[in-house]
Amino acid sequence: MSTASPTDRSRRVRRRTAEAGFTFLEIVLVLSMTSMLAWLVERTFTTTSQADRHIAAVQHATDKGQRLAYKLRELVSASRRLFGRDAIGADYLSALEIRRIPAAPDARLPLIDPLGDLVPDEVDQRLTGNSLFFVRESDPAEVVVDPVAGTVRYIDTYRFIYVYPADTPTIVSQKLPVTPARDLIVWRSETYPNYMQIIGLPTADQREHAVKELVNRFHYQYAWDPSGNVNDSFFAMDTFGAISASAETTFTILEDMNVSNVGSLVYVNLQLCPSDITRESYDRRAWMTRDNDWWPHGFETKIVGGSGSRKVWMRLTVEAPSVGAQTVVFASQLIASAHDL
Repeated sequence: MSTASPTDRSRRVRRRTAEAGFTFLEIVLVLSMTSMLAWLVERTFTTTSQADRHIAAVQHATDKGQRLAYKLRELVSASRRLFGRDAIGADYLSALEIRRIPAAPDARLPLIDPLGDLVPDEVDQRLTGNSLFFVRESDPAEVVVDPVAGTVRYIDTYRFIYVYPADTPTIVSQKLPVTPARDLIVWRSETYPNYMQIIGLPTADQREHAVKELVNRFHYQYAWDPSGNVNDSFFAMDTFGAISASAETTFTILEDMNVSNVGSLVYVNLQLCPSDITRESYDRRAWMTRDNDWWPHGFETKIVGGSGSRKVWMRLTVEAPSVGAQTVVFASQLIASAHDL
């Protein structure tokens, strides 16, 4: 029986030890490959996540922007009087109680062009605005004008609506330079019954009963004459059925807090898109105006046509945050038809 020498045994131990482990180079290669694989996985996950967030932002801006644009078209299409940038429009606008959410300093009504076409302004024109002001017909008031005979009459009622941009303290976009978001407000007034229809009732008794119903049952306090100026058009009514013979000389059109909104965009993490003053960005540039001293910033309006058939052109551009400081922009253009009283 042979006996291995101590040298042979030492060699076998070293061989088994070497066969059971890794060399330093092998360890470095494995760690490098593992790190690279982890980096690739992380980048793939990050890229996929960013793509998903970008697609979600596009869908969000498109959905909310379209909804608001269609809502505005529906409101304007049901209008019964459109106000423009003239003396009458300015007087009515100054009578609105909008101190809760003031209009942006650059908010202006469009200048109505009765003979114009729906085309962008010429360089020397200032027809375009970035707000809308109109009267919309509400549900008529069903009043009993003769309790004995059961005679009923329907009195038209109206609500003033002012759509305008307002600056907010909220930050929506992280795009540099970071600026507070601009929102679009849809302000709605209290409703007013038609003064001409009330005084047009055939007898004093019917007028008295109608006014009593309007005040006591519907809680109206003033009737409105659609044909006059703001300080010649609102007539007080009382609970006894009397209506004032003269209009209020200074009248404030109050907001209906139950139906007005405090913003259409910021609360869903959107904003009116700031205009690109270089006009290089297709979506962000001003579309209707060529005024280099005034910018619509996300909402442009233009009104053409006679009082019997007006066309209201609206362009709404909203911006939503995407990935990091990136944003997505959605623009929509709609045309509404309206008839003035």
